[in-house]
Amino acid sequence: MRVRVHTKDIKLTIPVPNALAFNHAVSLIASKALQKSVSSVQITPRQFDRFWVALREVRREWGKFSLVEVYTAGGEEIFVSL
Repeated sequence: MRVRVHTKDIKLTIPVPNALAFNHAVSLIASKALQKSVSSVQITPRQFDRFWVALREVRREWGKFSLVEVYTAGGEEIFVSL
């Protein structure tokens, strides 16, 4: 996974290994954080694990793709690609 942030002042690219980004510990943390922030959504760590497996399969089949692309009015750009 690659996270890119471009502003007027800086251009920052952070490569994150997929094995580090999509492991069970991250699933536990993400599910607890989501449950605290949005109480109506109940996603278990096992569901997050299945989601990560599906993302890996899509990556193998289709190659590189963007998860998030954000362009602000101030000219900043944020990209998260897999």
